[in-house]
Amino acid sequence: MYQNVGKKIKTLVSIFTVLEIIGCIIGGLILMAGEAVLLGIIIAVVGSLGVYITSLGLYAIGDIAEKSEGLTEQIKSLEDKVNSLERETSKISKKIETIGTSEINSNSSTVTTSSSNLPHPSASYSTTEKKVTSSSSSLQEEIAALENKLNKNQITYEQYTAEANKIRAKYKN
Repeated sequence: MYQNVGKKIKTLVSIFTVLEIIGCIIGGLILMAGEAVLLGIIIAVVGSLGVYITSLGLYAIGDIAEKSEGLTEQIKSLEDKVNSLERETSKISKKIETIGTSEINSNSSTVTTSSSNLPHPSASYSTTEKKVTSSSSSLQEEIAALENKLNKNQITYEQYTAEANKIRAKYKN
């Protein structure tokens, strides 16, 4: 009953306007057929004009109602899209956190393995530690740069994953 109110108002205004204009013209003709010719002309012309002017305001109200219904639907659609994007962003952030944690864990095991396999730990440890630390920070910097690109929608998640795997492979060697 209250669906598409704007369209219903516009339709009713159009129908009643036509009927009222016809009524004013018929009333004016009846008066002109009698002795009140001037009054008949005034009712036919001014009455029809008054009905038309009044109908413009009512039609505008119907038009506003119809357009506001359309805007409401568009807003709901945009809200749904925003909620969907927020869910996707949350999923991607969780995956990125998981990838970052595994990178940190794999880098710390590399440090332990490198330092324990050295023939003279006291002599070469600091050099090896610097190499691993700098490669670890370079790895983290490159992953962070990729994450920034992903967050700015410059790359897709699939591209991010492929690039991150290449970077990991480069630093494992």
